[in-house]
Amino acid sequence: MKTRTRAAAIVAMGAASLTLASCGFGGGGGGDDASGGTTLDMLVPSYSDQTQGLWEDVIAGFEDANPDVHVELEVQSWDNLESVISTKVQGGEAPDIYNGGPFAGFASDGLLYAAEDVTSPETLADFQESFLANEQLDGTTYALPFIASARALFVNNALLEQAGVASPPTDWDELLDAATKVSALGGGIAGYGMPLGSEEAQAEAAVWLWGGGGTFGDESAITIDDPANLPGAEQIKKMIDAGATQADPGSTDRSPLMDIFVQGKIGMQVGLPPTVGQIADNNPELDYSIVPIPTKDGSPSPSASRTSSWRSRTTATSRMPSARSSTTSTRPMCTCRGSRPRASSR
Repeated sequence: MKTRTRAAAIVAMGAASLTLASCGFGGGGGGDDASGGTTLDMLVPSYSDQTQGLWEDVIAGFEDANPDVHVELEVQSWDNLESVISTKVQGGEAPDIYNGGPFAGFASDGLLYAAEDVTSPETLADFQESFLANEQLDGTTYALPFIASARALFVNNALLEQAGVASPPTDWDELLDAATKVSALGGGIAGYGMPLGSEEAQAEAAVWLWGGGGTFGDESAITIDDPANLPGAEQIKKMIDAGATQADPGSTDRSPLMDIFVQGKIGMQVGLPPTVGQIADNNPELDYSIVPIPTKDGSPSPSASRTSSWRSRTTATSRMPSARSSTTSTRPMCTCRGSRPRASSR
């Protein structure tokens, strides 16, 4: 394997990936082929039904501009992604480029290139510093922010007015009061949509734990059992016990629950920028507002400055991702070291 040749190819592919990220994008280890070209394996999660086609368009353009490099794309669901990457790493089949989540363990094991090894200084300087900080371990950046998403509270104005709530809540006491009143309207209406199902339980948990001054820890240690997380956990239970949420939050996933909000059956729910388009497409008459997520005392959530990091990162190199969380969520791109050389199928 010609490491220098493949690293150069990864640098070029990283530029293509970043181009896709700026547009609002909603098999075995690679190596050198018999003709002297380079094959790069790329593993990414599915963000929507369009993911495969969007990546294929980017890859086609990249390969046209770099005829000596072939990219093998593999798309996996978020449910399968971490088990797939773990199996590949254990079998010595790590992809060259990986878009995923936690990467600190891979970096600690020497599986990832440092971002500066495969990214130009000009490109690195173009990222927001807070986003890059979320991709660091012991001061070294191992991933590139791929998608950043700010979360906010979406409010059904009509339901709150019908329930006698004068304005959107700013702290937990106001939120509990407002959500309880909206739930009391009956007819299958829930005051607050709380998705704690497997799709993205960590995101909803972060809203509450961080909103109460808690933390998930840092790149060196996960500290869910930190006493600072108790206020958030207790408020989650209080909301559920009061009937302020939908039934059985623990088995409710975010996407189908947001569909119910869009239908006008939930008073308040934390949403993402794409939620605006979802409402415009499916219920343009919905009377809603977007406001800051309430915190314990109404002060700005510290998660707003951290959320940019916990979900999606892309690292460009077969060496591999750090678990962090925030109400602004980012997904990283990573690059892995040590992939097994193989001949291109082309």
